Amino acid sequence: TDPFADVKRRQNEHVLDLYGDLRAQVENSPDPLLTALKFSVAGNIIDLGAQSSYNLADALAQCLKNDFAINDYSAFREELSRSHSLLYILDNAGEIVFDKLLIEEIRKTARPPKITCVVRKHPILNDVTRDDASFIGLPEYCEVIDAGADVFGIPLRDCSQEFRDRFYATDMVVSKGMANFETLENADRDVFFVL
Repeated sequence: TDPFADVKRRQNEHVLDLYGDLRAQVENSPDPLLTALKFSVAGNIIDLGAQSSYNLADALAQCLKNDFAINDYSAFREELSRSHSLLYILDNAGEIVFDKLLIEEIRKTARPPKITCVVRKHPILNDVTRDDASFIGLPEYCEVIDAGADVFGIPLRDCSQEFRDRFYATDMVVSKGMANFETLENADRDVFFVL
């Protein structure tokens, strides 16, 4: 069962209601990829494991106004320009609508990589599952797989062999969320953490 199913659906619906305005802001910005990346950062606030309430409007405004504490944006763009494949590890419901915006912008790059998004195999809090990804239309933009583990984060030793093979074979890895950071920060490959 998924005790957070209704909450996740409301979170997804709420951000989908903002989607048209967010898309317009991305398209009209001087650097659409950077704006989409900042919106994706703002989406991290939607985390029921960390807090029960949040102010999404404030988070969006702050992310647009402020620079990243650790800014690897030029390295991100450079890696993106060289990559043929990208593994994008998702985090929470609602937040994935912002990730969809970023994935759309990545697909507009000169040589877009093949994108694979990673979800939880089974429900955990408000973490993204295949159902959530399908609900917002993400499979139209990328392949959706699960990591094969029923735990927080991406502890590689607990993930399926299929996932580990993809993790190491893909050209570029982007990861969302604190639990994913905590379990992948010492991975033996480069990972772009979007926090």
